[in-house]
Amino acid sequence: MTGEIAECVFEGKTFELAHRCSYTPDWWVTLADGGVECHEVKGSHVWDDARVKLKVAARMNPEVKFVLARWWKETWKISTVPK
Repeated sequence: MTGEIAECVFEGKTFELAHRCSYTPDWWVTLADGGVECHEVKGSHVWDDARVKLKVAARMNPEVKFVLARWWKETWKISTVPK
């Protein structure tokens, strides 16, 4: 059952990173085994502020797996955001 999705919610969670600074991932995913993931989907360009917010959220929430999916040179590049 590992890796199976129990629930997937568009913009289902917002992370407070600092005073008046938050990050809402595109998808909040709950896995069948109880794990949670945040999935961010971007085109070929990722703005610096979006990249920083994603990395800060990943470091502040080590129990959550953060995944970045980018459309790059006619294909999807999927990576896990380091803590």
